Amino acid sequence: DMGQWNQSQKYFERLLIDSNDKNQAWIEYSLGEIHRLKGEWIVARKYYDYAFDRMMNSKQMYIKESAQILSDIGELLYAEGKFEEAMNFHERALQIRKEYYSSDHPHIANSLCNIGNIFHIQDKYDEAFVYFQEALMILEKYYNSFHVDIAKCLSCIGHYFREQRDYDKSLEFHRRSLAIYEKYYPYDHVCIAMTLNDIADILNGQDKNDEALNIHRQALAMYKKLFQYDHIDIFEHLCTLGHIYSGQGHYDTALESYQQSLAVLKQYFFSGHTHIICLLQNIGVALNSLEKFDDALDFHRQALVMEEKYYPSFQAKIAQTFIYIGDVLRCQEKYEDALDHYKQALEMQKSYYPLGHVNISFTFQNIGTLLSQQEKYDEALEFYQQASIMLEKHGLCNQSDIAFNLIGIGHILNNQGKFDEAIDYYQRALDIQKSYYYADHPNLADTLNSIGNLLYRQNKNDKAMEFHKKALEIQEKNYPTEHIKIATTFIYIGYVLEDETKYDEALDYYKRAHLLFVKFGNCYRSDQLQIAFNLNYISDVLYLQGKYQEAVEYQQHALLIKEKWLPSIHNEIIRSCIKISRSLCSQEKYVDALEFQQRALAIQEKLEPLNHKDIGERLCDIGKTFFDQKKYDEALHFYQRALEMKEISDPSNHDYIIAVLNNIGEILKEQQKYDEALDFKNRALKMRETYFSSSHQDIADNLNEIGNILHDQENYDEALTFYQRALEIRETFDPPGYNNIIVILGNISYALKQQQKYDEALNFQKRALEIQETHCPSNHLQIADNLNDIGIILDEQKKYDEALNFYQRALELRETFEPSGYDHILSIRTSISHALKQLKKYDDALTFLNRTLSIRETHRSSSYALIARNINDIGLIYYEQEKCSEAREYYERALEMTETFNTSAYDDIAVLLSNISLTFKQQADYVEALDFRNRSLEIRETHLSSNHLQIIDDLNELGHILLAQKQYNKALSSYKRALEMRETFDPSGYEKIACLIISISDVLKHQR
Repeated sequence: DMGQWNQSQKYFERLLIDSNDKNQAWIEYSLGEIHRLKGEWIVARKYYDYAFDRMMNSKQMYIKESAQILSDIGELLYAEGKFEEAMNFHERALQIRKEYYSSDHPHIANSLCNIGNIFHIQDKYDEAFVYFQEALMILEKYYNSFHVDIAKCLSCIGHYFREQRDYDKSLEFHRRSLAIYEKYYPYDHVCIAMTLNDIADILNGQDKNDEALNIHRQALAMYKKLFQYDHIDIFEHLCTLGHIYSGQGHYDTALESYQQSLAVLKQYFFSGHTHIICLLQNIGVALNSLEKFDDALDFHRQALVMEEKYYPSFQAKIAQTFIYIGDVLRCQEKYEDALDHYKQALEMQKSYYPLGHVNISFTFQNIGTLLSQQEKYDEALEFYQQASIMLEKHGLCNQSDIAFNLIGIGHILNNQGKFDEAIDYYQRALDIQKSYYYADHPNLADTLNSIGNLLYRQNKNDKAMEFHKKALEIQEKNYPTEHIKIATTFIYIGYVLEDETKYDEALDYYKRAHLLFVKFGNCYRSDQLQIAFNLNYISDVLYLQGKYQEAVEYQQHALLIKEKWLPSIHNEIIRSCIKISRSLCSQEKYVDALEFQQRALAIQEKLEPLNHKDIGERLCDIGKTFFDQKKYDEALHFYQRALEMKEISDPSNHDYIIAVLNNIGEILKEQQKYDEALDFKNRALKMRETYFSSSHQDIADNLNEIGNILHDQENYDEALTFYQRALEIRETFDPPGYNNIIVILGNISYALKQQQKYDEALNFQKRALEIQETHCPSNHLQIADNLNDIGIILDEQKKYDEALNFYQRALELRETFEPSGYDHILSIRTSISHALKQLKKYDDALTFLNRTLSIRETHRSSSYALIARNINDIGLIYYEQEKCSEAREYYERALEMTETFNTSAYDDIAVLLSNISLTFKQQADYVEALDFRNRSLEIRETHLSSNHLQIIDDLNELGHILLAQKQYNKALSSYKRALEMRETFDPSGYEKIACLIISISDVLKHQR
């Protein structure tokens, strides 16, 4: 009992030499006992058999005493994993003891305890518990509640409660056992070490990993003093250590412990021993956590073969092996195979536990989790609810299991968008956990984060942040040196900040999470993929900040990780390709974007060839990119493919079909195929009015878009009809939708302006401005646009002073609230200079134009066409001031820039040549004037032959120059060509026709 077995062995071996039969039998028994304790079972069994035979074959049979040997042989067989034989020996021993001892004798209790252990190893826990209780009752009565046999029985009951997951009761019984051992034995006795190991295992089951590790170290130190490293009893300590490391997420270290334990066991047990099977399972679980799925399956299947061969009646254990295999298959996303294994396990469990058992609830949960991963949420919920019923009946002793199940239900409801129901389950789980765990237990942080994330999805950001910050506080207390779980909380906080458009702060949290993932993550698939996902979160914020190239860099880094750890055909690869293409499109890098979009489409078609929804979306993405490139034929091809696919595979998906019809309509509009565009837009409108008649805002949008096409066709009256219908719907069904109402008012105004109904146009623009200033006063830029539009109308009415006032108000808003929005600022400045020019405030106009030119050259230096036009505008003002040389200097600068950087801008070149010609004409330099006018005419006739009115103007001016040179015949020819074209292409231009007739008359007079 003191563990000094070698000394004891030598002593009994000397005694064996000089002993009679009876003494010899007891000496042989004692030697068997020593060898059993040393793990030398073959030798132990030999001595037990010698002792038993000697007792039964002597003149006086020692039947009563033989019960002890039968009992010890039973324990030996139990240790060897021969449970049915062991049961036979224990039942024989119990029968003898009941015959020779009173019913309350401790020997009977020991036999009962041994039989209970066999039921326990067979997972027949309730039967085992009955035997343990009866044994304890006998022992406590006989020994007055204090004896090592009581301690052993208490440990057995502790194991029973451990399997029932009633950790508090289990701990209570093991601690009572420990108290007895500590009274009877020295501090480092094997029984104390074993009990401490059991306590460590229980603490680990309660997620008290650090406390468990400390207790385990005490136990292991004792064992190392008592045994060599490869002693049989060391395996349990190594196994427990593996459990603790696994609970801490240190799966590599756990695996090492399990493998060391297995190596010890193989020295003592046959290959199919139940302890070896258990170690194979533990190794398989660790490998699964390390994402070495094929290796994990190999170990679990080895275990299954052994169980079915050596322990076919252990159906509960075989069921658990099926569950382990199902877990690995689920991680491999082989859902149907996994489900098959889970269901086989469930059938075995139901057969083995006809009255139900807590383990059945865990199988229900596994099936529910799998179905949830397949997005079969209603079915998943049914299994979790069955798990709830089973837990309420058989698992009330472990509140953490009930909390875990409630959280699982909450996750499913959350995925279904049933947020109020989900939060109720999360809160119930949290209340249980608060009563079960200490105040800052890390598991509370996980539940707080679940609640916070759900509140975030409900747009309750302030409350969400409270929960996430509380979770972070708990985690920082538990992990003062940081931990990978803190990274997850950082991400949740980042979500909230991103949603609140606090992009810099969100980015900071995502980057802090990245540092933790890199620091604490391992080279496991899941850890590396988490890094990739977090890189995507960073890229999303950068995209929202307009930092597209930085976003691409993070997205490409994420894609590289996914390509390394995922199959080449995978949804995550598709998602990364989509994100990268989006960022590239925003940079107008359309060719590169298309490459990623085409790749996403190819993967989608291979991955899910029948998933027409996602394939259709990929086709639309490509169509949109071609549209942005103005490659309308290609865009049309992809949108039409998407439409055809959807109309065949899912004709009832009206919403999707409407979207594609509208996109096709937009393409045809850009191609100026207005009738076809109207056909598609009207089809979309008809479907909306038929299937979504209550979607008033969408119908209004369709009407507005049809109005836009009619506007482009110059069918202004029809356009106005559609705009008015759209406006009426918006004002009736969406009166707070001010921005949409403003857009429609603007469209009506533009149409009226085109009809030269300036007063009406002005009225609609002013209504839009009033709404902006009243209801959207912070929309400074939109207000600026409204003011500018009003200025343009007043400009058309030649009310230049009023126009100037509105332009200046628009400019002030733009320069105040978007000083970097140079394009808008430059446009307004140009309008102001035009109004000043019309008011003959030439110096002011020049000041504005020169400042405008300076801004363009500084901030839009590559916009050569606009810079050239700006320079031309300055020239025009000098021309108005009759400063022809200065005007010509600017015209020539503009011409040189255009011919250098924009050689195909024929219209701009022709205009500049015409303007230069006018300056020479004004200065009576008719030769140069004629040369530049001829160059202008030649460009227009060669490259702009359809621009009839500009050609007419050139011919008219050419006539004037020739008349001034007294080249009457040539002048007459130019005027006549101009008149003929004017009467053909502008027959209603009576005033200009009259001028040409007068010019011809003047030439004829000079010819007389």
